[in-house]
Amino acid sequence: PLQLAVAYGAIANGGQRMRPYIIDRIRKPNGEETITTPRVVKQVISSKAAATVGAMLVRVVQQGHGTRAGVPGYFVAGKTGTAQIPDLETGQYLANQTIGTFAGFAPVEDPKFVMVVQLVKPKDVQFAESSAAPLFGDIAKFLLLHLGVAPSKTVARP
Repeated sequence: PLQLAVAYGAIANGGQRMRPYIIDRIRKPNGEETITTPRVVKQVISSKAAATVGAMLVRVVQQGHGTRAGVPGYFVAGKTGTAQIPDLETGQYLANQTIGTFAGFAPVEDPKFVMVVQLVKPKDVQFAESSAAPLFGDIAKFLLLHLGVAPSKTVARP
């Protein structure tokens, strides 16, 4: 999931792969702070390619299998992924057991976050569009509101 988040982050950042970090600051008992700052590792795809792929990922959320990851009023970019789980004893796949993943970012025109939601062996659903995508959408909505991100200007409002 971290590698997937880094890859989506590169698309969100105009093709620049960023060094991932989890902690934004460390505050020592004496009050001294060390602040983590974003750092570009390298340009992995062109900014034009990143914009094109970002637009394709928006279409997945607006019209494809990722509609349940959408947030009204925002351009959300992302993609579902459903994987079968191998049975290591038989070499076959486990019946009716999957891993559902939704990876994406929002808003596409000025990304504020990249997120990967992965559910292993979800109950009563087989595909990521019915498991990971709705959870991504719920968290994305919370984040966009919490961060005070204004709705996208060209998206019809509900």
